[in-house]
Amino acid sequence: MNCIDLIFIGPPGSGKGTQAKMLASSQDYAYLEMGEELRKLAETDEQIRKMITEGVLVPHEITYQIVHKKLDGLSDNQILVFDGFPRSLDQLAELKKIEKDRGRTFQGLLIEVSDEEVISRLTRGAEDRQGRTDDNMEGITKRLEVFRSEAMLVAKQLEKQGLLIAVNGEQAREEVQNEICKKLGI
Repeated sequence: MNCIDLIFIGPPGSGKGTQAKMLASSQDYAYLEMGEELRKLAETDEQIRKMITEGVLVPHEITYQIVHKKLDGLSDNQILVFDGFPRSLDQLAELKKIEKDRGRTFQGLLIEVSDEEVISRLTRGAEDRQGRTDDNMEGITKRLEVFRSEAMLVAKQLEKQGLLIAVNGEQAREEVQNEICKKLGI
């Protein structure tokens, strides 16, 4: 069976993680939050911790190992929701190869949110989130730059291939989820 996994793409603070978790939970899909997996690694790896603090991407090989490990634990027909991966064209090409080798494919979901809303959300909620060392203005600015220069290229590539659905992330949480489900036909 050709399994269609879902790639959630969105700027920091867009709610993509919340939406990805909500969808995975409501549909009984597997879930991979790359940022959380990397933060776990950063607890014991100073180099990764520094990269995350500075808002730069960690080496691709590390993320590929995480993806392989997650996919190894799934049945052939279990859908996987990716949150925070792929974030570059190189990662997208590797994911396409990994998925093809396993008889899987994917669909992208872009959560659209303005920069102003991102800054407002992240500065307003920074004190509520633990483990984030990059929710300061410098870190937020860097994360937005990385998003625009890397992850948005992934979204544009998926769009060219007809594999991207865009949703308005500035709606209420439930409305965003309803729009996602409607556009996915579930």
